Amino acid sequence: MKNGFCTSCGSALEPNARFCANCGGALVDGDIRPPPTPVPAATPAGAQIPLPLPPLYLKPPRNPRQMASYAAGVMVLVSGIFALIFGNMILYWDAWDTGWDIVAGEEVTFLNPGAFFAGMMFLVAFLTALASCYCALRLIRYEIAVAGPVTLLIAYFSTLAYESFMLVISVQILILSIVSLGLLYYAIPIYAGRKVQELTVRPVDPTPPPAM
Repeated sequence: MKNGFCTSCGSALEPNARFCANCGGALVDGDIRPPPTPVPAATPAGAQIPLPLPPLYLKPPRNPRQMASYAAGVMVLVSGIFALIFGNMILYWDAWDTGWDIVAGEEVTFLNPGAFFAGMMFLVAFLTALASCYCALRLIRYEIAVAGPVTLLIAYFSTLAYESFMLVISVQILILSIVSLGLLYYAIPIYAGRKVQELTVRPVDPTPPPAM
């Protein structure tokens, strides 16, 4: 006998079964009926048919190299703020000295080259740090992103022309600049990939150059 369902209890039958395993009734060929065909339920008039839910797309995790560039940008910005503070302090307090001119018989003001150079370098480092932070957060212009911590290091060591104790006071600039350089070095593949992507997406002008 073929497979089917028992007419007495509706249980599924084993292949070539003579008796129903559920109710024990004897079976003949006429007692076996085919499996019932499921009938779709009728949809009430005016009812909205539910649409299938769209697939759930999870937000991909950020690349650790990308996060390293962001962290470097924040460190460069913090270092630049310290450089702005130290630069203004040096220029305000020590860039201009006063002394007594014996010939003129009066007190005169003169420029202190070491303090003026150190203070101006800190201010230049602050401006460079702003541009570097912007590039590091936008993942563009790797050269400018690196220029910020490099300029901060130059400004830090420029205090040797002024007062060596400034190396201790501004040591946070040294630490943050070195760490940010390491993070930017780790993030080089991100910058390289974005640069290649920009070159690939950039449209090419199909107009040929004018003939000479």
